[in-house]
Amino acid sequence: MSRLTKMLEYAFAGNAEQSRMRQKESFKTTVLDTIPKAEKELLISEGMNSTSLLQTEVYNTILEGAQPEMVCRNIFPTITTDTNQIRITYESGSLGLAEEVAEGAAIPIHTENFNTHNIDIKKIGVRPVITNELIEDGLWDMAEFELKRAGQKLEHKFNYDVIGEATDLDTYSSIGSTNAGGTCTVQQLITAIKDIHNNDQFPTDIILTPTAYASLISGSNILEANKAGDNKALRNYDIGSVLGLKAHMLTVDGPPSPTTSYQWNHGYDTAVDIGAVICDPSYCMIGMRRDLTIEQYDDPIHDLVGIAATMRFGVKTVDQTKAHILYH
Repeated sequence: MSRLTKMLEYAFAGNAEQSRMRQKESFKTTVLDTIPKAEKELLISEGMNSTSLLQTEVYNTILEGAQPEMVCRNIFPTITTDTNQIRITYESGSLGLAEEVAEGAAIPIHTENFNTHNIDIKKIGVRPVITNELIEDGLWDMAEFELKRAGQKLEHKFNYDVIGEATDLDTYSSIGSTNAGGTCTVQQLITAIKDIHNNDQFPTDIILTPTAYASLISGSNILEANKAGDNKALRNYDIGSVLGLKAHMLTVDGPPSPTTSYQWNHGYDTAVDIGAVICDPSYCMIGMRRDLTIEQYDDPIHDLVGIAATMRFGVKTVDQTKAHILYH
């Protein structure tokens, strides 16, 4: 049993059973020996209700479930905010040049190429399927499973919204794109990198659907690299980096764009599917009002049935010249 399941079992046990549990070596090593002395004394004398241990462990369990899905937040820059909207101002167009300035003269500011975007904050949430019967029957492993799944669902939705905005060909038609025919090859990446370089931008990352990832990893260039001694891709199914681009795989299907129905699709098998995006991640920004949070959880024992996990965030593409999309 995990630390969470031990804590839940202890919280719902009677006084006599709690006393017996404290004498068990498994409870000592899993719970008592892992918490601060003050919390340990409080738990023994007054019970789990008097500490914040269970709330913290529930939060950590939800977060643990979200970890495998944490892709987009590790790619695109995040701006924290305490309002429901963020105003982004940036200089559009090519990189440009600094100006030669006479000694003592004012340095000019060119504002004609500045653009602004607003990132609107929204809320997403999920409620783990933990029933009174599940608690009554002491199915603590199932409670842990549902908490982890809640974290996974929350991060899955986060990725869905971010990649949908980041690859919206309809709204952001100026993003460079290549009709890759449902494949992803090194030669296509070279073309995409060149396209971004021609905008005075420098891509560092590539995000791929599972099908595009498999297409790239099985390409002859990867196999030739294996022959040369770099067999990481074949051993671990991990591209790592290719042509200087850090590779990420994103399994979620993104929403279609408003009219053209282009969408991020893990199958990458129809004419409206997007399979990969090569980018400088700063082309798309995430506004974070409140990261993963547990709501409705004041009572560590009785509120478990009504627990909810939520986030408040927004996302916006701000500079299309920094990205290139491969579509079917």
